Amino acid sequence: MKKFFYLAVAVMTAFCTTACSSDDDDNNNNNGGGNTKSGIQTPKYTNEACKITPSSPIPLGSGYTLETIDMGESGRCYFLIKDDEEETSVLNANYIYDEGVYTVMGKNVKGTVKLGSRSRASEGVNLIVKVTIIIDGKTLNCDTDIDGGVDAIKLVSSIYGDPDIVSTWKVRTKTSDGLPVGLLIDLKGDVNLFKTFSGGDLRNIRNEAEAQGAEFTDSEREEFEKTLVYVSFTKDYITLDYDDGTSDCGTWSWAGSEAKKFNMKMLSADMGNKFIVTNTTAGVLFDKDNGFLNVILNANITGNKNYTATLTLQLEQVPQVK
Repeated sequence: MKKFFYLAVAVMTAFCTTACSSDDDDNNNNNGGGNTKSGIQTPKYTNEACKITPSSPIPLGSGYTLETIDMGESGRCYFLIKDDEEETSVLNANYIYDEGVYTVMGKNVKGTVKLGSRSRASEGVNLIVKVTIIIDGKTLNCDTDIDGGVDAIKLVSSIYGDPDIVSTWKVRTKTSDGLPVGLLIDLKGDVNLFKTFSGGDLRNIRNEAEAQGAEFTDSEREEFEKTLVYVSFTKDYITLDYDDGTSDCGTWSWAGSEAKKFNMKMLSADMGNKFIVTNTTAGVLFDKDNGFLNVILNANITGNKNYTATLTLQLEQVPQVK
């Protein structure tokens, strides 16, 4: 599908609208850890967050391998899996941490991940992974104990870049005045649309765009059959988490010294949709006083209908996922 699309380079259109109001909703009042509506907060698991990469991928059976495990600062974790054709899938879950053990709880991943040591000292790093993974309709059981010294796995802290953005963000739903907020879509060209939808249900974007003349294939329509719930930034990855337990995932890095734009490359050609293409330059807008973040994605869409598309994800920080 993405062979039809390319990214617009200029991304920094400022869509503050309802997303940056200082008297916005009260959803930040009880985000966990005793945080109040006072701006960007330190995530609960900042000291425990890490990316775990075995020196050799862990076999899961049926041609699947576990490549990396990313434990995010706010209690979200990501399991990157490849099949025998090298296609990447990302499954997400919540976790809680206690004395070296990450207890993982998700629709498609359940179990425990244990680090025997969080240091890179000479005594080595032990890794025990006991999880059940459901992927492509298959249930896979992973019970692996790796004890091979410091070279057995690579363990890196997720702390990286601007600490304000390295966190988990939740798609917003409404302002204190009851106005919709969550997804803002701006289409210009053969299809014209400017509208904000409450929450992260992608069906709303698809249905409204079709009503205004946009055309989707059957497979493209299916890509919108889900709801975006979280957006997380870790050391290397940006992930968009959906209600079905799957994620779109890409690597990210700042595109400039001002840290207002970042480059994102999707890990698999099968990820994303018309508004999230394989290589993306995205913009960010902060309302640090209230803990809000806008992520702005631009694309040019060509085919039977030609139009530019700007999708703004309107987010609030979640210092601790519950």
